[in-house]
Amino acid sequence: MVGLTRNCQLFIPNGETEIKDGDKLIFMGTSHSLDILAGTFFHEKEIVKSVAIIGGGNVGMMLAKTLEKLKIKIKIIEKDYERCQLLAEELSHTLVINGDGTNLKLLDEEEIGAADVVISVTNNDERNLLCSLLVKQLGVKRVIARVAKVLNIPLFEKVGIDVAISPKNSAINEVRNDLLENDVDILATVEQGQGEVMEIKVLPEFDNKKIMDLKFPARAIIGVILRKNNVIIPKGDTAINTDDILIIFTTADNAAEIKEFFKVK
Repeated sequence: MVGLTRNCQLFIPNGETEIKDGDKLIFMGTSHSLDILAGTFFHEKEIVKSVAIIGGGNVGMMLAKTLEKLKIKIKIIEKDYERCQLLAEELSHTLVINGDGTNLKLLDEEEIGAADVVISVTNNDERNLLCSLLVKQLGVKRVIARVAKVLNIPLFEKVGIDVAISPKNSAINEVRNDLLENDVDILATVEQGQGEVMEIKVLPEFDNKKIMDLKFPARAIIGVILRKNNVIIPKGDTAINTDDILIIFTTADNAAEIKEFFKVK
C-alpha cells in the first residue's frame, strides 16, 4: 500500500497507519500480486464480458474500437443520428443505439443495467453524472465517467461513481513530462493531483545502495523497481543499481524534493 485517502485528503502510510472504514487505499505491485490481493481482501476480480458506452464522440468511438479487439460485447448510445451512422460504419462488432443516455426508459429497454461496466464519455459533466447515476440505479456494478472539470471529480466520487477520469489531468501530465529532464517522468496523478506516480532513473551515485540507507524523503514510497526485464517489489534491504527505474508514489508537494534527492534537476 503506497497511499491512503481519507476525507478527500491523501496520506503516505507507514507501519503505524490504521485503516478506517471509508478509506480509499492505493496499491502498487505486479498485476499478479494485485490480483491475489484483490481476491484475498476484497471482492473477486470479475471478468468483463459486456460494456455499454454512453457518448459516441471521438473518445467513445476509440474506446469501442479498443474493446472490440478484446472480444467484449459492446453497446454504444449516441443521440445524434448522423453520428450513429458513422459509428455503425466504423464499429463492426458494436451495437449502435440512437438515443439519449439520460433517458431511463431507453436504458432499461436496451438492458444497459445488465452490462458489466458502463462508461459515460459525453463532453458534458452534468450529463455524464446523470447517466452514471441512472445506470447505477439499474444495478450496474462498475461505472466509469469522464469528467472535464477536475473540481467536479470529488462530487462524482461522493455519489458513488466508481472511477472518474479527467482528460485534463492527462494532458497536464504530458505537458509536465515535456518540460522535465529525460531521467524523470510523471506517470500519473491521483486524487485530483494530490499524489503523483513518478518514474526516475537511478544515477551512478546511488549504485548498490540499500533503500533503508538512502535517507529517503518523507511522504514518498518506492513501490516498484524495474531492472532490465525484471519487476522488483522492494524491501528495506533491497539495493538499487545504476540505470534501475524507480516507480515512486509521493504527494505532489514533495515531487520537487524527490527529484532533488536523486540529483535530477
